Amino acid sequence: MKGYSPMNKKMTRWGIGSKFALISVIYGTIILIAHLIYFPSVTFEIISICVNVILSIIVIILGIPIFLIPAFTIDKYFYEKKLYIIGVID
Repeated sequence: MKGYSPMNKKMTRWGIGSKFALISVIYGTIILIAHLIYFPSVTFEIISICVNVILSIIVIILGIPIFLIPAFTIDKYFYEKKLYIIGVID
């Protein structure tokens, strides 16, 4: 079947490995701290708060399927012990 190949090497659910996960957590922590420190001084004053909230909700609603569709696809093939090689990243 085109689009996947059998997994020849052991693959874990955490795929990226602990080193990259640690780097991501450290980076996320730095961004969170910067946000908490600078949030009051960095705001969009050109557009009203109401418009900002509406645009933020729209972006989040659009982003959820963009995140979930590849996540479910990868999980599906992972549990079938197949390495999905097209579609998600191509």
